[in-house]
Amino acid sequence: TGGDGMHLYVPLEPVYTYEQVRSFAEIIARMVAGERPDLFTTPRTVAKREKGKVYYDYMQVREGSTISAPYVPRAYPGAPVSTPLRWSEVIRGLSPQQFDIRNAPDRFARLGDLFAPVLTLKQRLEDAIGMIEKMVAGKKVTPELRRRPAGCRGGLQAHQPPVPRGVGGAASCRHTPHSHRK
Repeated sequence: TGGDGMHLYVPLEPVYTYEQVRSFAEIIARMVAGERPDLFTTPRTVAKREKGKVYYDYMQVREGSTISAPYVPRAYPGAPVSTPLRWSEVIRGLSPQQFDIRNAPDRFARLGDLFAPVLTLKQRLEDAIGMIEKMVAGKKVTPELRRRPAGCRGGLQAHQPPVPRGVGGAASCRHTPHSHRK
């Protein structure tokens, strides 16, 4: 983001409501916090978050929430730029100061638009939901995972958001989950 957070964009077909996508992101947040409590935290209140852990903010998946657009200088010392990264670049010690207004144009010229696939690739959630179900089948379900996602009437197994076609306000490539923040 150019700040101390990171947005993960997941390009989706525009058939899901924000609530469906947020519920999916909440399931992922609870899974990663349950599997790696040493790395992730989910409390919304800053005072309740553990220092040095990644805050997974699934609540950002909502209509009208603000995000840091890619390739935009941020109002921080050194003029860091919100910079799309390759997964191989997401390593310990990564710092927003590595990507600034002086080197961003050269990086773009050298690597091209790393954000472009977010605008063209369209995915559906059903395969990911099926993979999650297989992952948790037979595992001891942790208390973190046992809690129902907001808007989910059943347990994890029952939570498969319906896929309405043409629903107004559905997530699109420009309003996709960006739930991973410090």
